[in-house]
Amino acid sequence: MNKQFANSLELLTPDGKFNYIAYLLADENGVSIKVVKYAGSDKVDLIENEKYGYCSLIKATYSVLEKLKIENVTYAKVTSTKRIERNLVEPVAM
Repeated sequence: MNKQFANSLELLTPDGKFNYIAYLLADENGVSIKVVKYAGSDKVDLIENEKYGYCSLIKATYSVLEKLKIENVTYAKVTSTKRIERNLVEPVAM
């Protein structure tokens, strides 16, 4: 990456060093995103604890979204005329 490219993406500080945004977008960094799953609505019984990160924030966010897609349960209600399906969370909101 040359200085002009980094400058146009505002990845440099005024003195020409990479800024925190560049750090977050780097292939390796010290930042992680934690996703936890609990058994109920209170935060007592922890079922799952996953860390995504230490890589580009874009890559980590993509991994979190993929995990959420897997966890997004579809509920179905069958009536006499039709089947009504809905997700736990609307996919558009994710």
